[in-house]
Amino acid sequence: MPWFELGIRTTAALAGITAALVFYTHTLLLLGSRINGAKKITASLAAYLLLAGAIGAGLLYILDSSSDGLVLKSWSYLATVMAAWVLVVTPGILYLRKYMARLQSMGYFRARW
Repeated sequence: MPWFELGIRTTAALAGITAALVFYTHTLLLLGSRINGAKKITASLAAYLLLAGAIGAGLLYILDSSSDGLVLKSWSYLATVMAAWVLVVTPGILYLRKYMARLQSMGYFRARW
């Protein structure tokens, strides 16, 4: 493998790993402070697994010398999912929480025993 190709692969993998770290901390900051118990452990475990998968995919991307581009495709799909989560799903969750809190303050969702 030529040196410039290895440099490009290494740079791309490090950028992906950095994105995974940002995603991991973003997820834990979003979920970790508001929930506790088993849900917090589940969120932490999911974030750890995603981070480990991103690091593994980055290392495979560096070491993959095949020309079929399978690792490149899976790496780009993973990066797309992480970007969509941070840019779309997270603001949606925050808006939904704010909307549900507003409805609860208006008297909805009260327990009727």
